[in-house]
Amino acid sequence: MCLKKFLETASQDSVISAIEKGVLDAFFSNLNSNDVQLIENSLHIIHKLLDFGEILKDNYDKQNFIFTKIEKCELKNSIENLVSHQSENIAHEAEIILSKFFIKNS
Repeated sequence: MCLKKFLETASQDSVISAIEKGVLDAFFSNLNSNDVQLIENSLHIIHKLLDFGEILKDNYDKQNFIFTKIEKCELKNSIENLVSHQSENIAHEAEIILSKFFIKNS
C-alpha cells in the first residue's frame, strides 16, 4: 500500500499536512468494509499514525494529536466493534490499538 511507504519515508511535516487535510477519514470509512485485507491495512496504518503521534507529543503540549483527532471522529467505537471480527488478524490489531492508545488515555 502506497501510504505505508509514505509513512516510512515522508518528513514529519508531510505526514502532518496529510493528516490535517483529512487522510484519516479514508481509513475510518474503510473499517466498515467487507474486505478483510482493506480493514487490516487500514488498522495497520491507523496504528502507525498513532505511533507517529506519540513521537510528536512534545510538539503538541504532550498530546498525541492523532489520538485527539480519532477521538473527535468517535473512531474508538469502530475499533471496539472489530475486536470481535471473524478475522483473528483484525481482532488482534484492534485489541492492540485499544490497549496501547485508548485504555491508557481513558
